[in-house]
Amino acid sequence: MDTTQEKPIQPFQPHPNLNFGITPFGIYCFECNLPIGNIGSSGIIGTFRKHINRKKHHISSDQCISDLVSSLENAIKYRYGNIRNYDKWFEMKNTAVWRCSCGLITKSHFNLTRHIESRQEDGHIGKKGLGHFTTCKRTIENNTILEMMNKPVNIVSVDTTSTSSVTLSTITSSSDRNIPLHNYCVPVKSTNNKWLTTTLEDVRKVFDKYKRLDEVLDPYLPLLKLLIIWCEGNVIKQIERDLALMENNNGVVVVPVENNKDDYGKENESVLDFFIECICQWVKGYCREHVNILDGNIRRQLHSYFEESMTSVTGYNMNFNMREKEDVICRELKTIACMVWKLHNNGEINQALESLLSPIIKDVHDIHKKHLGSVSRQAVEELIYKLVIQKFLYFTYIESKANAYSLLLGHRLVMTRLFFLKKKRSASGSTERELSMRSCGEFGSIVSLHIHIYRLGIASLIACTEGISWKYIMENVTKSSLCHALSPIINKVKQMNNNKVEVRSKSIKDNGDISVQDFNFPRSIWSRMIGSLIESFNNTLSEIIVMDQWKDIVDLKNQIIVEKMTNEKNELKHNLMHYKFYVNLNGKIIDQSVITFKKEIPLTTFERLTGLVMISLHGLGLGSTRITELFRIMQHQVSWSNGSFYYITSSNKRRSSNISTKKVITHKLPASVSRYLLIYDYIGMEFSKGRNTFLFTGTSVEIGCNYDNQQFFLEFARIFDLSSSCSCLVMRHLYTSICNYLFPANNNNFDKSIVSTVACIAEMSGHSAETHEHFYSSTINKETFFDKYHQSLGEDITIDTTLIDPLDLASQSDVLRCLKVLLGMNANFLSELQRDLLMDSCNNQSKHTICTIGCGGGKSLSWIVPAVRYSLNGMRPKLSIVVIPYGFLLDHHVSSTFSLIGQCSNIVVKKLKGTDIDDNIIPDVLRDKGSLPGLLFLSLEAIGLLVQYHFRHLELLQSEGLLSKIYIDECHTLLSELNFRHHYHQIAKLAALNVPMVVMSGSIHRGLIKNFLNFMFGSMDISSYNVFLDKDLFGSKLLRIEHVAAVDYIEKSCVRVVEYLKEHSDSNVHVIVSTVNEGREVYAKLRLWVGFSCAFIYRGSDGQDVIAKKWKENEIRVLISTTLGLVGNESSKTQLVCIVGLLYNIPSIVQSIGRIRPMRRNNQSLCVIYTGVDNRKRLEMAKKDSKDAHTQLVKCKVLPSDDNKIDAFYFRSMSMTAVNNWLFSDPGCRLARLGWRLGFEIKEECKICDRCANTHVRISSSLKKKQMNNNQRLKDIGVQVLQRLRQTCFCCKSSLCSGTCVVRSLGSSRLVCYHCLGNHRSSRCDYYKPILKGKVCFSCYRYNYSPVCNHDYDTCGKDGEIKERLRALIQYDFLEKKKQRISSSSSSFRYPRQRQQQQQQQEEEYCFRKHLAGIYANAESYFTFLCKYKDFTA
Repeated sequence: MDTTQEKPIQPFQPHPNLNFGITPFGIYCFECNLPIGNIGSSGIIGTFRKHINRKKHHISSDQCISDLVSSLENAIKYRYGNIRNYDKWFEMKNTAVWRCSCGLITKSHFNLTRHIESRQEDGHIGKKGLGHFTTCKRTIENNTILEMMNKPVNIVSVDTTSTSSVTLSTITSSSDRNIPLHNYCVPVKSTNNKWLTTTLEDVRKVFDKYKRLDEVLDPYLPLLKLLIIWCEGNVIKQIERDLALMENNNGVVVVPVENNKDDYGKENESVLDFFIECICQWVKGYCREHVNILDGNIRRQLHSYFEESMTSVTGYNMNFNMREKEDVICRELKTIACMVWKLHNNGEINQALESLLSPIIKDVHDIHKKHLGSVSRQAVEELIYKLVIQKFLYFTYIESKANAYSLLLGHRLVMTRLFFLKKKRSASGSTERELSMRSCGEFGSIVSLHIHIYRLGIASLIACTEGISWKYIMENVTKSSLCHALSPIINKVKQMNNNKVEVRSKSIKDNGDISVQDFNFPRSIWSRMIGSLIESFNNTLSEIIVMDQWKDIVDLKNQIIVEKMTNEKNELKHNLMHYKFYVNLNGKIIDQSVITFKKEIPLTTFERLTGLVMISLHGLGLGSTRITELFRIMQHQVSWSNGSFYYITSSNKRRSSNISTKKVITHKLPASVSRYLLIYDYIGMEFSKGRNTFLFTGTSVEIGCNYDNQQFFLEFARIFDLSSSCSCLVMRHLYTSICNYLFPANNNNFDKSIVSTVACIAEMSGHSAETHEHFYSSTINKETFFDKYHQSLGEDITIDTTLIDPLDLASQSDVLRCLKVLLGMNANFLSELQRDLLMDSCNNQSKHTICTIGCGGGKSLSWIVPAVRYSLNGMRPKLSIVVIPYGFLLDHHVSSTFSLIGQCSNIVVKKLKGTDIDDNIIPDVLRDKGSLPGLLFLSLEAIGLLVQYHFRHLELLQSEGLLSKIYIDECHTLLSELNFRHHYHQIAKLAALNVPMVVMSGSIHRGLIKNFLNFMFGSMDISSYNVFLDKDLFGSKLLRIEHVAAVDYIEKSCVRVVEYLKEHSDSNVHVIVSTVNEGREVYAKLRLWVGFSCAFIYRGSDGQDVIAKKWKENEIRVLISTTLGLVGNESSKTQLVCIVGLLYNIPSIVQSIGRIRPMRRNNQSLCVIYTGVDNRKRLEMAKKDSKDAHTQLVKCKVLPSDDNKIDAFYFRSMSMTAVNNWLFSDPGCRLARLGWRLGFEIKEECKICDRCANTHVRISSSLKKKQMNNNQRLKDIGVQVLQRLRQTCFCCKSSLCSGTCVVRSLGSSRLVCYHCLGNHRSSRCDYYKPILKGKVCFSCYRYNYSPVCNHDYDTCGKDGEIKERLRALIQYDFLEKKKQRISSSSSSFRYPRQRQQQQQQQEEEYCFRKHLAGIYANAESYFTFLCKYKDFTA
């Protein structure tokens, strides 16, 4: 007889990396040998989380608990779902069990009694029964077993939303895949299976009567079929009910239904209103910031996934951005929130989604109660912090389908929005609501908006979530069924919309008469539009202004001068700049002071005036703006230039998330109408306080959104003699039709802004019309379009309104106003010297100027500010020439100027290099005197050739008053380059033009300035010039200078750059080399080592303009350049300048330091100079070059021939020997000696350069001896402590302990590392190695302070040594400090338990590493630590 009994089956471990197992009855924990909850329980996730926290188990940071539980439950269904015999899992059968009425089951009567006593007030009742004890230590009643054995076989619902690294695919082992296939093919369960056989034709019959006549149902049929199956045929009633649910009627459902649970009560009504208002605040105040703060790769993937779901072709690689119209998002989000909230309250959401949404809605109730229903900022932020809004959208989006016929909540929301209740008047006269279907275009926009809202929730969730990588959230998103079902609908409805036959409602006759819908606009009327508009302006202003003197201001025959008021003279809100204006009428000045107002002015008169201004802005600027664009015009987007108002509108229309049509468009008003806007601006400034009837009264004209547009439509109808008012769309069609008539696409290529000729004329030149258009066509100035458009509408363009009169002297406020336009409202002068220089640039028209403001002092603004001042006053600036010595610097200045003067449309900036100058032909930019640029940048070669070949033309420009000033930047380069750059000789001839010249340098020797001026202008009398000498060579913020001399100096410099870039991720590095060969070697090394963008420029290299732009815009992390990259050019993020090799002179050193501007310097700013140890050969060659350069300067009479003092100044600063002496032999502070070599007297030391630092840390011999004695004492005590550790462990006072007692005391509840006390295995610990490598033995932790104990892990003799007791002592010391820190700290804020534990663990690991690094910083710190335990030796 076989007495063997089959052994019960133990819990199955689905994955080797999991400490959790599964049985048919639930989840099992292998670490503590206990079951966790019961399968199918609604609170299993909470039970699992409590178990993890209570038992202090560790799970991977990339695992989400809810997803891990879901995966384990799916694995149970997959492995045991078809099993009906559970005998193999029972340890004891039919034994007595005790059950409580609350569901608790136990095998101990004592446990039941204790449970009931603790909950006696709840009425718990105990009952005895029979049950089974399972291998997973569960107690299960017989009734439960019978239910499990008799349950029907269902389809396995695979959770597709897992963000955990352990999913169903990894949990299911290969041994489980031999289950018969038929067990997976199970029919879908439905209460009435006839609905599963519903065909699309059946669906079409139901909804055919609701569709529009010009559309088809095909795109909607699949989802409508799911809707019919889900509601089992009662689809129309269900849609009407859902439409009512979407309305937030204080929580009351409009359409009654049977068994409805929508009676919320007043509390639920207020909570829903509170939640909806908080959602709107989230959209308007926080959501955009959450999207923008995400990294580009996250936003790109968030965008690209949804786009790939909609179409296989993406036009652009764009990042996800939030839409502009927040109100539209809020309106749609309200309908989503209302319906989801009410469906959840009615219990109409599937169990899985309900379990996710229930805690969220409970949080809303709690926060509503906490804040007393007030939608305060604190309440909204608490909702965001707890991820309530984000999860509300996220969980709704990632809802999974149980089968192909499942209707997701997102599907139901969208398909409900396909319909709306249209009001219809019945035969009895009452109003009824009839179900109708939206147009395909409108529905496509709604679907796209739903997807956009879900994306906002996902983006905000990623931005506000810690502990979960965004990749796993995106993994959930990509598996969602909702987007894959909704996105194709967008393409289909777009295609259906595009296939509609477009009925054109506008036409143009040959004579120019225009018809739009039912309105006719004869050319005889629209061609007089401006005259009619002016007549209306005159009539309206006569009702507001006393007398008629204001009419002289609007008379185009009177030249007008317009300036912007400053805030100092006008107390205006929002720092607005209004306009002041005056005309000169036969010597009499007439300005805005002649405008006096009547005492009683009706409000409708102001509204009518604003209506006329809106008509002007809407249609007279060439092209028609949208009304909404008028209310978005900012104050700074309106400017006066060339006698007219220019204004900028922005269109935020977006056809799709791939195709952005956001455009910024410049418009120009006619000169006659522009003057009326000046008066309107003045009236608005006086009367706008407390009124909503004026445009331009806020930082933007959003205040105008409250303006009643009725007067706008009435005035338009009067001007065009219409019998009734028309819509804005009709107006827009009118203006666009006028443009179609005036600028046809097939007429002279107006659409391309070029003018060509007809084919027969082109053939006379021997080529085709296409060749003529491509190579020989002429460009059309945009002003030509404005003039033709305004002339066609009745404008008289024969009067020249361009102001050419000179400006008055600029005041300090005028110059400051220009700075604010260029640099922002917070701009100010960098120094008094810069202020004086800019004032001189604007007002000085006779004297030459010398300026030596240091690097970064704002010298370059001296040529930009005068041009901007002209532009702001409606004048075209005169020609200013700026000479730049190097092409790279030239490109940099041109790029910087363009970026600064973006709002000044009438400042023309051009550049010329040597290759652009022909000896026989005047350059194009100088040929036409009527269109000269305001700023012309010339390279040294260009100005040399221009003076050599076209000096007469420059004299002609000066004689006609068209040439304003000549600037020569970085003039000190002449002293070092005159001997090989002969174009410097031509610069001296510029003084003969009698044009004021400004020569600038931040690093010329003070003693050489007079000689330089004598060469340039023929006089050494300093009083005959305007002189701006900077006393501060380096700026108020200094930076550290270091010198490193080494044989392999290039190698060391590259290592320093790489280390700096790794430590400072937000900084750039400028490497300056003395020779091209050194630069090539550095570039070759860094390009291999550095994982950042790197560029190398030198004289004659290609792409200098591109590199200059990228360097300025911080697109390059490392710039390597010869000395041509020294002057003027900088990157805003440069904090390290690395000089490689001996530079040729001292000014090059100063310019190198200046690459880090003073206002950007911080504690990390550094200039390091790497040179060879022996530079004698190079110095010998450089001495000859210096002498040759000096000889050339003397020959050209730049320097005197017999002045030893001047020669000393020159060789002290302008030679390589001077640089070598400064580095190797000059005593004292480096900055002080550098200033001395340029003629500056700097008495105070910098205290931060390498020499000052060594000086200040120098210790006297007696102090050094005392320090040595103290170190020896510490060492002796430390050695005694180590000897004692050989005998006994300090922590447990046991001689048998090897030093593991501390770790063992911590490891009872969690895994502890022997090295760092972290929650991981010691063999996987890498934290301690970087700290201790090369300093200690990894076994005994003894410091290698002398050759006697210089051993490592392999040579350490544990027997007879200290074993691991020193490591235990360090761990003990850390834990004692931790106890003190915990007892002294008190924080009112606490994270959730799991997050708090994770943060605490990370903090412990970091603090211990820091503790370890402090002990082993050096031998002194090591023995100081041991001395703390000197009593241990007693």
